[in-house]
Amino acid sequence: MQRTLWALLLVLILGRANAEALDDGCASSLEQIQWLSEHYAPYNFVGEQGKPTGMTTEILLTLFKRLGAKVDAESIVFLPWARSYRTIQIRPDHGLFSTTITLQREKLFTFVGPIVPITVALIAKRDKQLRISSVEDMNDLRIGTVKDDIGEQLLLEAGVNPQVIQRTSYADNLVIQLIRGRLDAIAYASQPTFYYMNQLGDKASDYELIHVFSEGQMGVAFHPATDPLAIACLQEALNQLKAEGGVEAVINRYIGELPQSE
Repeated sequence: MQRTLWALLLVLILGRANAEALDDGCASSLEQIQWLSEHYAPYNFVGEQGKPTGMTTEILLTLFKRLGAKVDAESIVFLPWARSYRTIQIRPDHGLFSTTITLQREKLFTFVGPIVPITVALIAKRDKQLRISSVEDMNDLRIGTVKDDIGEQLLLEAGVNPQVIQRTSYADNLVIQLIRGRLDAIAYASQPTFYYMNQLGDKASDYELIHVFSEGQMGVAFHPATDPLAIACLQEALNQLKAEGGVEAVINRYIGELPQSE
């Protein structure tokens, strides 16, 4: 964190003194990073044309272009979440998005963000009329998660019995299992869940958030040994895009009205 703060200070100072040389340094540093992601619509996913897209993807590609970095959508490697999450813990110059920012993860990674909002909750079919008032209530359910996802982590932190958790590696499979009644609920982010439901022809209005674990923000997580100049440049460019309303405009195009908690 200290290295990144010094790099950000350098960005602010040199940005006035020698903008051209700084831009070259930012671009070069960003081009050395391996960008990792997962299929996590509407944040980041591969679209119908086989090209990476999504809220966070669009925002990052805009930042790369502004900074003159030759990083395009095809440079992004899509992997199952658990594999990507392990990779950034052991490999410098690797960045993973979209990653929920938590106090625990800030001890492990360096973040650029926040970029986009996220609500992590227990989601169930409305007609089941499930109500949660304690951990014991959760232990009576078949709960699905994506392995190593924030939803699973928050379930375990809440003290839920690991034996009631049914894990999968892919979010779309998780939602399909909920739709087909193989799970009572899933612990996952509401935005991706209802996006997948719409894609699968199901109605988001038929589901509800029966328990909200957290409402937070997501960003890009980096191995802490990643070049601090790249991180500082990206953060500064993000701050500028936010101030111009560019980030909000992208988010509004992707997120419609979503069911709320009862």
